[in-house]
Order: sequence, then C-alpha cells, then structure tokens
Amino acid sequence: MGNIDKKQKINTVEKTNFILINYQVPSKKERPNYELIIQPTSLIKRKKTPNKWRYISIFLAALALFVALGSQFYYKKQAEKTNEQIAIVKEELEKKQQEKKRIADTTQKNSQSSIEFTYQPKETFLDDSDDEVYLGQVSIPEVHLQLPVVKGVGEKNLYRGAATNKIGQLMGKGNYPMAAHKVPGDDTSLFGPLFNVKKGNRIYLQDDQFIYTYKVNNIEIVAPDRVDILDDRQNETMITMYTCSTDAGVERLVVQGEFEKKTELSKVSKKEQAAFSDNN
Repeated sequence: MGNIDKKQKINTVEKTNFILINYQVPSKKERPNYELIIQPTSLIKRKKTPNKWRYISIFLAALALFVALGSQFYYKKQAEKTNEQIAIVKEELEKKQQEKKRIADTTQKNSQSSIEFTYQPKETFLDDSDDEVYLGQVSIPEVHLQLPVVKGVGEKNLYRGAATNKIGQLMGKGNYPMAAHKVPGDDTSLFGPLFNVKKGNRIYLQDDQFIYTYKVNNIEIVAPDRVDILDDRQNETMITMYTCSTDAGVERLVVQGEFEKKTELSKVSKKEQAAFSDNN
C-alpha cells in the first residue's frame, strides 16, 4: 500500500475490521483499483454467572421454615387421618345397622313380637381384644362427639373409636365403661371433646335396635390406678367415659352419666335422630 496517496487514506471505525482484497498496483495514469469489504466486529456478550450462593440461602431458609412448621402440623395431620378413618367406619356401621334393622322389622312383623336383649351379669373382666368388632355408636351433641363403639380396649381400638372395657357389658345395663385416646393438641378427635362436657349434657348410645339416653352427673380427674370406675354399682345404671387428662397420661378425665331411658329406633324423637346425623 506504499503507492497509495495519503489523501486516499481510509478512516477506520472503532470495533470495525477492514479487509482489503484484489489490490493491484496502479500505473501512474490509473487510479488504484481495490475492493473494500467492511465487516463489523461481533460483540461478544459476557455470560452472567448465576449467583449460586443466593439460591443456597433461599433453600436453607425454606428448609428451616419447613422444619419449624413440621412439628406444629404433625398432630393436626394425625388427627385428620384419624377423623377420616372414623368417618369410613361410621359409614360402614350405619349400613350394617340399617340392614340389621330391616331384618329385625321383618322378623317383628312375622312374629308380632319385639326382640329384647337378655342381660346376664358377669364378673368384671377386662376385655383387651383388638379386633374390629363394632357394637354401635356414641354421641354427645353438645360437644360434637360422635364415634363408633368398638369391642375391647386393644391399642388399635383406642384409635378406632370408643372402646368397651369389660367382657359382657351391655348398653343400658349396669355400668357401661368406654375409653379412647386423647390426641395431643387437638380437642376435636376421639375423646378430646370430653374436656368440654358439662353436667346435664346428654350422652346417647345406639345399637341396631335402640337408643340409650344418659344424663351427665359426674366429671372428675382421677389417678390411673382408679380401676373402680369400671365396676358396676348396686341399683345404678350408668355410663363411664374416660381418657388421659394430659398429654403425659399421668391422670384420667372421667365423665359419667346416669341412665334415663331406652327408645326403639322406630320411635326416637327428631332430637335423638339428630344426635347421630352427619351434621352433629
């Protein structure tokens, strides 16, 4: 390019490459012959490096929040699971009761006589069975307690509903004791509602033929060794419901009621029917 006139200098632009091709040395009479191709320099974008520490901090904060709330919701989830299981059992129990009632009604029409349970007193022996044998339902409408009655105080039965304590106990006869667990931090599941019961509240028991009505007349806290609460009392027909009074289980809350009446299912009042409705 030594022969190019200084006046023909090519001005360059910052960040632009110039490529000169097909250049020929001109004669004195000829002008320089060349082709000029201008190619813009591509701008290389810097890749931003993700701030990994920011994501790690967010993750740790979320993990800490999850751990903090986990213990708070644990018992609530357990209570919801228990309530779902109780609802399933109640539905199955009601179907069985309806079928038994249909059979009983048919038999009564054919024989023109009602079927009664015959009470046969037995010695007080603890029924520790854990089979899913359901006997009926119990309800205290004032505190929204409604549970299936299950035979025997085995560990699983104490989570299934109101578990009977004695071998041979019968609704509407002698002392009818039942127990269930108290879910820590929840006063709506199993026997949790007992803590809101007041004297004068009604307790209803139901089997496949009758509703048995009791009136609460005693509420007390006793030591765990007070097994006498299970015993029959002379000339008294009653119901006894008890559970742990604290999460540690060092004492027992006892709710007792005196028997008022027994009513055939076909003759119960709307109030008694409502005691076992889903809205209770």
